Amino acid sequence: MEVSHSICPLTPLENHLRDLAKEPPYGGGFLAHYLVRVLYPPALTWRIQWLLAGLLLVLNLVAYAGYYRRRPQRAYS
Repeated sequence: MEVSHSICPLTPLENHLRDLAKEPPYGGGFLAHYLVRVLYPPALTWRIQWLLAGLLLVLNLVAYAGYYRRRPQRAYS
């Protein structure tokens, strides 16, 4: 869905069921409606995003370095 930029087929069904329950339907897709505010809160600035991305990169580098140090050496024949 993300790659094709199309809406999830379940979104129209959910909006229909919301309409039957007298709830207002929402525009856009499920992820945009429910998760964007959680993943990207208003206080999340671009600087904080870069800081978090850098911390994630460091964490991955440390984890992979630990993995490669501890893995058993293979004997090549």
